[in-house]
Amino acid sequence: MKALVVSDDVGSATQLHEVLNANRRIKECVTRPWRTLHEVPSEQGDQYHIVFAVIDQNSQSAGQQLQSVRKKFDSFLVVVGHADSSEDVIRLLHQGADDFVDLRRDMSSQITELISSAKTRIGIDSTPQNVIGVVGAVGGCGTTTFAVNLAAGIAQNRQRCALLDFVCQQGDVGRFLGINSNHSLQELCANSSFVDGTMLERSMSKSCAGLEVLPSVGHYGDRSQPDVSDLRHLISVALEKHDDIVIDLGSCREVQGYSSILEQTTTILLTVRPDFSSVCRARNALDYFKTLGLNDETIEIVCSRMGMPGHLEQKQAEKILGRPISHTLPEEISQVNHAINCGVALVMESPKCKYSRALNRITHSLLERNQSEKTQDKKAATARETVGLAQRGVQLIKQTMGCFYL
Repeated sequence: MKALVVSDDVGSATQLHEVLNANRRIKECVTRPWRTLHEVPSEQGDQYHIVFAVIDQNSQSAGQQLQSVRKKFDSFLVVVGHADSSEDVIRLLHQGADDFVDLRRDMSSQITELISSAKTRIGIDSTPQNVIGVVGAVGGCGTTTFAVNLAAGIAQNRQRCALLDFVCQQGDVGRFLGINSNHSLQELCANSSFVDGTMLERSMSKSCAGLEVLPSVGHYGDRSQPDVSDLRHLISVALEKHDDIVIDLGSCREVQGYSSILEQTTTILLTVRPDFSSVCRARNALDYFKTLGLNDETIEIVCSRMGMPGHLEQKQAEKILGRPISHTLPEEISQVNHAINCGVALVMESPKCKYSRALNRITHSLLERNQSEKTQDKKAATARETVGLAQRGVQLIKQTMGCFYL
C-alpha cells in the first residue's frame, strides 16, 4: 500500500511519516508540502492508495484544501489534525474526508486501526498471513530441519519470514543456522508484558534471504516452561510485523503442553518418518488434534526421509494414518548434515538438490493455497456487501414510493 502525506507542519509530518514507515502494510510513503501539490502529474493521481492531509480545520482554507486533494487524487483521504468536538470531525467528513486522525491521541494505534479497516473499505487486498506450525510425530523426523528450510524458502519467495523456536528446553534452530543471539525466546517470555512489535523485531537475529529468527536457549536440567499466554502473545506481536511465521513446535509430546497455540496457526504440518513406530505416533497425533477441535483441512502430513532402508511404502503408511500423505521429502543425510555444519539453510546452500526441490514445491503449495483462500473470502465478502446494498436500495425505493403516494 502506498501512502502520501501532505503537510506544511514539519513536526506532524515527521511523526506521521515514522508511524507509517513502521506499519508493515505501508510499502512506500512520500511527504509533500501543500505548495507543491499542484506539481504532481495528473497521471499519478491514482498511484497512492491513501492520502493523509495535515490541516488546521479551524482555518478558512481547510475546505478548499480538502477539495484540492480530492480533485487531484482518487484515493482514500484521511484528515490529520486536532478535533475539538465531534461536530468538527463531521464537518470534515462532509467536506470530502473519508476518515480522521486526531493528533492529540496516540497516532500509532489510530493508524493501525485505520489502515486495517481502510483495506476493506477501499478494496485493497492485504497480503495473506501464514502462521505455520511444524510438529514432529516423534523425535528424529527432521522437524527442525524442515522448519528451518521451509522458513528460508518462504523468505526467498516473500522477501521476509519469521522463524520462532518454541522447543523451549532444547531448541536447535539457532544452532542449525549458526546463530549466537543475545536475545532468546525465554527472555522475551519473561518480560512479555513489555514486548511489542518493534521490540520483538529488534530481538530477532537476521539470517539468510530475509529470514528473521528468534531462537530458544534452554539448558539441560532446566524444566521450566514459558507460560502459554506469553507464547501466544509473541505470535500475536510477530503478526504485527510479519505476514509469514513458521514455528518449530518440536515433537507431539512437547506440544501437548501448548495445545492452545495450535489454534493460532493457519496450517499445521505434521512430520513423520516412513517407519511403523513413527506412523503410529502420527496417527495418535491426528486423533489428538481432532479432540482439540482443530480444522482437519489445516493439517497436512509431511513424510520426511523417504528412501530409508526398510521404510514403509507410502500406501501402507497412508492406510495406517487413515488419510493421504500431503508431501514427501527425500532422504539426503549427507547434504542436510553439510548444511547444518555450515550453519546455513539447505535450500540456500544446495538449491538444486532433491531435498531443496521437494521443499520448494511444498513452499509454493502452501503460499498458493493461502492466496486462493484469501481470494475466495474476498469474493464472498464482496457478494455479501452487494446483497446488502441491493436490500438497502429496495428499502429506499419502497420508502420513496410510499412518500410519493402519501
